[in-house]
Amino acid sequence: MLHWILAGVIGLIALAWLATGARAAALRADDPAALARTRSLGDVISQTQDRPVHVLFVHGMRADRPGLAGPFMEGLCRYGPVRCPTGAAAPTAAQRRYIDLGTRPPAEVMGMAVWRDEAEWGASRPFVDRYRFERPGAPPVIVDEVNWWPLLMPFRCRILVAPESRLSGVDKAHLDLCRPWLTAAEYAAALKGPSVSGGGAWANAALKRQLMNWGLADAVIALGPTRALIRRAIDEAFAYAAAFDGRGAAGQEFVVVSESLGSFVVLDAAGDRFGDAPNAREVVAATSDLYFFANQFALLELGRVSGLPAAAGGAELAPRATAPPPEVSPFAVLSQWARPPAARPELALAPRPRQVIAFSDPSDALTYNVPPVPGAIVVNVYDRNEFDWFGLIADPIAAHSGHSRNPAVLKLIFQRRRPAGS
Repeated sequence: MLHWILAGVIGLIALAWLATGARAAALRADDPAALARTRSLGDVISQTQDRPVHVLFVHGMRADRPGLAGPFMEGLCRYGPVRCPTGAAAPTAAQRRYIDLGTRPPAEVMGMAVWRDEAEWGASRPFVDRYRFERPGAPPVIVDEVNWWPLLMPFRCRILVAPESRLSGVDKAHLDLCRPWLTAAEYAAALKGPSVSGGGAWANAALKRQLMNWGLADAVIALGPTRALIRRAIDEAFAYAAAFDGRGAAGQEFVVVSESLGSFVVLDAAGDRFGDAPNAREVVAATSDLYFFANQFALLELGRVSGLPAAAGGAELAPRATAPPPEVSPFAVLSQWARPPAARPELALAPRPRQVIAFSDPSDALTYNVPPVPGAIVVNVYDRNEFDWFGLIADPIAAHSGHSRNPAVLKLIFQRRRPAGS
């Protein structure tokens, strides 16, 4: 009898795996006709023969190590018209460029210094890893992996993860990543765990660690005063891209691929509201192709509400008392970007439609659609990055971060759809 029960359970699991596997392989666009009018990155690479194609890959929340562009580049090698020295795998040797953010700022949170010494400040330096892919008879394809996550580490580690050990429990995996921003005594104390609270329920504690401490916390940081440092990091990375081979922004074909929060910080920098990110503004203006993975526009735009007064009160709520928002809305930047760029006069003669292709897994708790943008083709594509169990539950982390590993997504990005000259 037991073996029949086991066989039945195995059979149900197999059926669920097959069914969800089929769902994972399918991509669905909210506007198939609009998608048919878009170019693929393979089209851009094949049809751009006179200048480099320069891809800026910007990670999103939860990043904590380099190499996040690796699966994307494997897709480029597998499906794109480039030469890869190791076949189906991307090159392993990257040219690394650290970004200088100047002197250590006296930043504090709850009376605690964020960067206590030069070692912690140095460990927080963002950097760019550059990869080069040769093309026969044409300039190369360049992929710049923009790593801005080191700026987030001291906030996560010292403000959230280490103290959290005394509340819901020890998060050793993340504590180990935090070693450059914790003293030996702080690390040892955190490993002792919740001697007073007794810790939280396992599933609840795990969700808090993965989605809050090492997830949404990044969005809070990016919306606060630290945005000035993030803008500078993005601007310096984009300046480095523009300087490639001495060509400048107008001498290259740029494509921006950004994950989740990365889309927000790119557009926040490209808005150049404070005049501190002119290079990001110039490079974004020079591209017609944006790829967003698991973006949070609808959520994060709530922090950019316009038309409200700086102070609440009786008379202050009158329209005459309203003031412009302290930051530009990234969605407003996207709307401005959709207009023909004055910096590219050749595009005014034969304009290429601006396009945004956004990928979202419906099981991802941290993704929202990109709304329509007048003047641009916007297509929301729904994929399945992780199988779900009978439609009840799926791994939320894999659903959020699995787009660049999804073969169906990579095929859609890199395989050619349009004939030469179209």
